[in-house]
Amino acid sequence: MSYTHADNDMLYHNNVRDVAYRKMPNQAIWEYDEYGKLTGNLFSPVTTAQGTYSGTYNPLSMLTYSTNNQLGDVVGSRFSLTYKLIPRILQLNSNVVFNVNSNKTKNFLPQLATGRPFTESSVNKTSDADYDRFSMSTKTNLFFTPVLGINHLFTGNISLQTDESRYTIQGLSSTNTASSFLQDPSVPSRTLTGSARSTTTQSRSVGALVAANYTYMNRYIFAASIRGDGSSKFGPANRYGLFPAISGAWRLGQEDFIRRIGWIDDIKLRASWGRSGNAPRNDYGYINIYQTYDYAYLGENGVYSSNIELSDLKWETVTQQNLGLDIDLFKNRLNFGAEIYKRRTTDLMMSGIQIANYNGFNSLTMNVGTMDNDGWEASLNYTVIRNKKWTVNLNFNIAHNENVIREISSLYPRENAKSSLKNKSFFTYLQEDNPFGSFYGFRYAGVYKDKDATIARDAKGNPIIGPDGETIFMCFNYPTVDYIFQPGDAMYQDINHDGVIDHKDIVYLGNSNPKLNGGFGLSGSYLQRLKLSLFFNYRQGLDIINGTKMNTSDMLGYNNQSTAVLRRWRNEGDVTDIPRAIFVSI
Repeated sequence: MSYTHADNDMLYHNNVRDVAYRKMPNQAIWEYDEYGKLTGNLFSPVTTAQGTYSGTYNPLSMLTYSTNNQLGDVVGSRFSLTYKLIPRILQLNSNVVFNVNSNKTKNFLPQLATGRPFTESSVNKTSDADYDRFSMSTKTNLFFTPVLGINHLFTGNISLQTDESRYTIQGLSSTNTASSFLQDPSVPSRTLTGSARSTTTQSRSVGALVAANYTYMNRYIFAASIRGDGSSKFGPANRYGLFPAISGAWRLGQEDFIRRIGWIDDIKLRASWGRSGNAPRNDYGYINIYQTYDYAYLGENGVYSSNIELSDLKWETVTQQNLGLDIDLFKNRLNFGAEIYKRRTTDLMMSGIQIANYNGFNSLTMNVGTMDNDGWEASLNYTVIRNKKWTVNLNFNIAHNENVIREISSLYPRENAKSSLKNKSFFTYLQEDNPFGSFYGFRYAGVYKDKDATIARDAKGNPIIGPDGETIFMCFNYPTVDYIFQPGDAMYQDINHDGVIDHKDIVYLGNSNPKLNGGFGLSGSYLQRLKLSLFFNYRQGLDIINGTKMNTSDMLGYNNQSTAVLRRWRNEGDVTDIPRAIFVSI
């Protein structure tokens, strides 16, 4: 049995550092009196040139006055039973695991943190919520190990597994309590009404496994299995899945020609093929759920459909092939492992896919297509010191993965319905033969240095002439916006050379997946009582959207700006990579 208690004070808003970074440098943090002296009070005005809460606020006030406390208790218990039906041949093993997770959150946002008028709902905002999760899993194994002789070892296994999880939320929130000292949402002293909420979900799954493992002369190993899984998160038509696997290994270290080499302890070559399945995260996705509004009309609360019925959602199936090598040297002081793999995911499942509002919903979960992941992994562990008192180990691992979308469902909305061509936004969609996690947008080409640079040109570089012989200048998103680019504006590549920068010019910009990733570390112990470990992770060769640069060099408002804007375009003929300052948003 185990018990864990946690008491965490967390940020009310996760963007406090971002707000501090964007805060106007001449915006005071502390309040001054009429004589220019500090009063000791934090400065939280009703409004500033940068706007109002929640777009901006005094980050120090938010950290000082707001609260977000989370209390958590986790109790886990495990019961095991082993019964030898036939000694050394037939054995039954059963495990039951219970976990109870109880969390309580308490949030409070006082007027001092936002500076807003007491009549607004963002003032003295308080909420309490209880989150309770109960899970139970059972696993029963029947092992069959017949005596076949000194050179043969066979193990058969029949396994049955069940999982059940229940999740309950009860919460209460209110705003505009009469004082910052009244932080209980149930207190009657408030000017606006509060709201109560409750949610209960439940899911169950069952799995059955039949597996066999055969070893000959402790050198040649063969294994095969087939597993069936069922989950209540799917509709009746696709609730069950079948997933086979097969593997083999050759322990070269047990061969005579290897055993003669004293510094080699073991070498094993292994290969495997198998399938596994993944279920969706949310419960009840295959049925239509109805909820009531918090407010009433003529004494009755309205009822609305809260989700799209996903009765045809399928198991996400992963088929993987592996080929690996393990080597142990110098009395197991040096261990090396390497593996190459090919992994194909069919019926790839994605949640939170944005769809157009006319559907009545914001997003959905669906099977979107097929994705490949091919790569390799390698690890190295070296025992520097190993004696009766001390043990010191060094470890290192490295991996490379190539991710490619191979096929996309015809039902998948290729372009995010909520994407737009506005400043500081990116189109998000999937595209065949590109990685999952790719960036798409306009390819930046510098700044229009003068009027001649804004002339639209065809693929051969010749100016585009209109039907009346007039010169055509580059424009943006014609005919929706039809903005004519001016000297000093940002310049983007006209991919199709039509003189218009629009969705047809959106191209692949980069890949958020690293080319290499891994880690390295040091671990040690003294008398097996005092232990210390250090581990570091690294990634290399990935593309990142520089959001900080995007927000601190846009020159679109009153936000704090980078010194890079000092080299912005000012006069015709200026050659620079920073566009002109213009207080307008397209």
